[in-house]
Amino acid sequence: FETMKLHRIQVSYKEYNKASFRVIQKCGFTYEGVFREYFKEEERYVDRVFYSMLCSEYMENKAQGLL
Repeated sequence: FETMKLHRIQVSYKEYNKASFRVIQKCGFTYEGVFREYFKEEERYVDRVFYSMLCSEYMENKAQGLL
């Protein structure tokens, strides 16, 4: 946020990737929603889960020593 002067960061992960889910939550991102059956992987459709963080949330987390 600070170096690139960003307002918002968005991240997403494949619904079954629990390790990515834990990292995203630990970083303080906010859940935004799911794109159901977003893409096909081999023979099945996979959901994509989206999270985001705003600069104001980042600054608040940083001030509280959470980052």
